[in-house]
Amino acid sequence: MQLIMDIDKPKERIHILQDKNKHAYLIMCHTNFHQLNILLELLDDARNDIYLHIDKKSNGFSAEQIQNHVSKAKIYFISPITVGWGGDSQIKAEVRLLREAVKSKHQYYHLISGMDLPLKTQDEIHRFFNEHSGTDFVAMERNHPHNINKQFMERLEYYYIYQNRISDGDDDRAKSLVKKQEKCLTWQKKHHINRIKDTKIDFIKGCNWFSITHDAACYVLHNYKKFKSVFRYAYCAEEIFLQTILANSPFVNNIEDDCLRLIDWDRRENNAHPRIFREEDFELLTHAGENKLFARKFDEKTDSIIIDKMYRYLKSQV
Repeated sequence: MQLIMDIDKPKERIHILQDKNKHAYLIMCHTNFHQLNILLELLDDARNDIYLHIDKKSNGFSAEQIQNHVSKAKIYFISPITVGWGGDSQIKAEVRLLREAVKSKHQYYHLISGMDLPLKTQDEIHRFFNEHSGTDFVAMERNHPHNINKQFMERLEYYYIYQNRISDGDDDRAKSLVKKQEKCLTWQKKHHINRIKDTKIDFIKGCNWFSITHDAACYVLHNYKKFKSVFRYAYCAEEIFLQTILANSPFVNNIEDDCLRLIDWDRRENNAHPRIFREEDFELLTHAGENKLFARKFDEKTDSIIIDKMYRYLKSQV
């Protein structure tokens, strides 16, 4: 087990990879650690490296216990930060994961959450990416900034200065911060604040979960600082930043508009979150098609049976 600290400080490290087709799984997690262990067992393969970011405010996890569920892959625990839903801290955590992972060259980098599961075995997943080697899989809604809906652009036009802190703390504190943010937004709208009005960037929105090549990952990291001020204090900008960087890059024609994830928004739990899969979804999950390699989301507190069924199903396919 390796604990990575001081992630922003440069390090000199030499890596020699025996398998040029090795994959990096970048996992963001904050809860449901029994469920996380199942996910890790399904990713445990000598062809994989696993990079795990566990929210700094999370309790109840043990690095040693997590390590016990991984015997073939290498697992790296990234120095954590506190992540707030919808805040730019989401992007910071993703960047930390990418920065550490690119220190070894991988064929692909998969961003997933601790509430995801693979739908295919590792043999099937590696076979798929070998057949599509060089293609970046990023869901994109290709819109021009002057021809997209106002609600989306408001994520970037205004400053959501409390968003990182709203989900950090008790309900009373969160409600107080929500009121402060609403008051701040009202003031900004009244004074016609638009911090991107002079920005000549083709903003793109899409699913923030991706599977990208080493060159694309390095490009995102190299150019992140150029876009950092735009994403800072934005709302749900994790659905914008990687798409926007790659859409304004030489990789734009190398992208397949598909995140390879099965996400059910038609039966969403609420406006912000997709359906949590349940036991009755087993057939849907196991017959999702060859280009659906992962699914989200699962929640052991809602339905643990489907998680166990998917685990047994995938293990039986090996």
